[in-house]
Amino acid sequence: MLLRDLVDHFSRATELTIELDEIVEHILRHGIQDEIHLFGADTDPTKLRGAFVQFTYHKAMCGDPVLVTHVVYSENVELE
Repeated sequence: MLLRDLVDHFSRATELTIELDEIVEHILRHGIQDEIHLFGADTDPTKLRGAFVQFTYHKAMCGDPVLVTHVVYSENVELE
C-alpha cells in the first residue's frame, strides 16, 4: 500500500474526526504490517510528542517474520 492509497481512502471520509484505530485497521487490512500497537504516554509534549519503532519477530523457528510497529504518542498534545 502506498501513502497515496491511505490518503485517497480517508479523503472520502464524510465524518470527522478519523480515529487512529480506523487508520490502523486500514493498514492491517492491506497487509503492510502484521501488528500495530498504540501507546498513550503522559509526557511533556515540548520534550517528546511521540516515538515510532518497527521490528520483526518469529512466532516459530524458521517461520515467517511478524512485522510490528509500536507508536507512542503524548496524551498531552492539543489537537487543533
